[in-house]
Amino acid sequence: MNAIMNDEKPKSHTNPKLQNIFRNPFVVLAVISLVAVTGLLIFRSSQASTPVSINKSLVKPKIQRTVDYKSMIVRFKPGTGITLKNGKFSSSSVNTTEFNNAVFGVYKASSVEQLLPKTQADAATTAAEKKSGKTAPDLDTYYKITFSQKLNTIEVSKYLRKYYFVKNAYPNNYRAIPLATPDYTAYQLYKLAATNSFSTGITANGKEIVATGTYGMNMDSVKNIPGANGSNVTILNIDDGYVKNHEDITKLALPGSFLSYIDTTKGEKYAPDPSKDSDTQHGTSTVSITSADKNNFGVTGIVPDAKLLYSYGNYIDAAGNTSVGISRALLAGINRLKAGDVITISMGYTGTSGIDGKEISVPIGYNSDEAAIIRTATQKGIYVLVSAGNSSTDYNNSALFGTGYITKAYGSSGTNDPGHYLIGAASPGAWCSSIMGYGNLAA
Repeated sequence: MNAIMNDEKPKSHTNPKLQNIFRNPFVVLAVISLVAVTGLLIFRSSQASTPVSINKSLVKPKIQRTVDYKSMIVRFKPGTGITLKNGKFSSSSVNTTEFNNAVFGVYKASSVEQLLPKTQADAATTAAEKKSGKTAPDLDTYYKITFSQKLNTIEVSKYLRKYYFVKNAYPNNYRAIPLATPDYTAYQLYKLAATNSFSTGITANGKEIVATGTYGMNMDSVKNIPGANGSNVTILNIDDGYVKNHEDITKLALPGSFLSYIDTTKGEKYAPDPSKDSDTQHGTSTVSITSADKNNFGVTGIVPDAKLLYSYGNYIDAAGNTSVGISRALLAGINRLKAGDVITISMGYTGTSGIDGKEISVPIGYNSDEAAIIRTATQKGIYVLVSAGNSSTDYNNSALFGTGYITKAYGSSGTNDPGHYLIGAASPGAWCSSIMGYGNLAA
């Protein structure tokens, strides 16, 4: 009572030295940081060690034509340090036990490998960073998983994306060309000046066909400029097959013109066989636009003096399955070409994930590994031209957003734009529909 009357404060049972320590703001901040880091580590450990809900009944969808049901691509988040050890995923910073159990135990993967050969990937990254002064994509974070049996790899992708250290996972698509390229051999209208009408010299049903709305490039206006014919430039064309001994594209038969990316020691081979004339002539048609011989028959390429390289977009893997090779072909091109050279890809494929189960044609670069390798090429100063797709679909189609690959329109500001060019044919008009039986066609 007297103590209270005399304004004496009750004695504290806390050590005064300890009180002084916690009055120090730096000590308080350190304690808070320690608690936060510990909590994060416990949280991540629990995430990695907790089995993800796995659906073992993986019924294959009937609509997708270009899904490889025996392999898929996984990209791990940068900084996780995930590599391969004794044929399985391993890391000193994250727990990959349950992930390996899912991949090898539940889904029975037969093998895993780095998607892009490390030595070549590192060389391409170094060259791109040296030329651009910017950090290039980490090409070492992509892996290909091959399964011992056919699975619904669309569904497998969804489950593997649930692991916090997985940046992305998606089916390994192989490319299919839904429409053969029409033969414009005698009518290279794209080289002419823009005009409202052009007589084709063709008659149908007794009437002369006139091409309307012809949007040409007016090649004659630049033909006298030094270098306009492509001298000192190399073009790499990636497509689905070539007639190697074509009489009007003799560059295809030159030694060293075919750019190889397969590993024959693993039993890989090309699809189709480059030693034979292919009955798939889409590549022959597209490469003729740039590189057909300058002679008195057939067509003449836009840049006939440019050097030519060509490669296939598909290959056969060691298991005998058709597999996509566009990223690997691009990587080989990056290490062969110099700044100012050009890569053209006249292939597309069917989107297979997150689009309400419907097929939709999308351009190359829709998948993350393609976007990363394209960005690496453009950072080195190589121009990359990609066809917009044969179903009038491009990166600006909002139906593609949020699928795990594309979040907003390409060409907009931000990191989503790899820096390449989407190209496509202008409307050919009613005359093309009448003669060829097609409407609007993309390149």
